[in-house]
Amino acid sequence: MIRVLMLGCNPLFRESIEILICREMKVEIVGRETSIDRAFECITTTIPDVIVVDSSDPEFDHGKVISRVLELGLTIKVIGLNLNDNRISIYRGEQKVAKAVSDLVDAIKM
Repeated sequence: MIRVLMLGCNPLFRESIEILICREMKVEIVGRETSIDRAFECITTTIPDVIVVDSSDPEFDHGKVISRVLELGLTIKVIGLNLNDNRISIYRGEQKVAKAVSDLVDAIKM
């Protein structure tokens, strides 16, 4: 089972994405955080496989999240999901346009 941490201020973002990905695949949501500092407390205790970041929220630049993950020496996939333009940015510099929930599910599975 893939362990996922949801990061974003908007509860609708976190809950909606969680519902959508849980319908498509088996995941364990290990945390739902609204601040980067609390997220990194959660990351160091739960060690998720994937962090899904609301990158349309200026507080959650997924590049900053990636930098902090690298500083910790962890190999966690970071997925930035921008709801303004439906763009998924996957750590390793990949970008896709999300046309369906399956696009997000594929990004998590990669």
